[in-house]
Amino acid sequence: MEIYKCRICGNTENNSTFDAEEKMFGTKEKFLYFECSGCRCIQIAEIPGNLSLFYPEGYFSLNLPKQNIIKNLIKQKWFQHSAGKKNLVGRVVNLKKGNAPFMNWLKNTNVNFDSSILDVGSGQGLRLYELELAGFRNLTGADPNIESNSILGKNICQIQEKYCRILTGY
Repeated sequence: MEIYKCRICGNTENNSTFDAEEKMFGTKEKFLYFECSGCRCIQIAEIPGNLSLFYPEGYFSLNLPKQNIIKNLIKQKWFQHSAGKKNLVGRVVNLKKGNAPFMNWLKNTNVNFDSSILDVGSGQGLRLYELELAGFRNLTGADPNIESNSILGKNICQIQEKYCRILTGY
């Protein structure tokens, strides 16, 4: 059995592995991931050599959608409701659409509104922005493909390539 070293905390003990299948482009290629038993970070076991195959020009996470104040307010109420801050608007949207998409990722964690969340491969930070709308306050994104460090919201910091390499080793 191969030992996988966490790129965040360096742990090599009792890390569990699982396969994940590519779904966006329909190749169904399988990739081995592992969850660190120390810091609970989930990461790919081996970073593919040619990442541009998986992130072509125009890839959705590298472009932010146009801002719409009304839609953002409704999203904010929906995301807050999904994350536990109950409200009427969020409840109505939740009945129609279900929980906010990020809740599937967070449901089996101990993450709370004050937890530090690092999104490696965050693109322009759309997922972080959604988490901020829900009420999370300590958010950091790292991506080698963004042009510069930026502050997207009052609780989000985006880190560009040179820092991403320090954090992830790629």
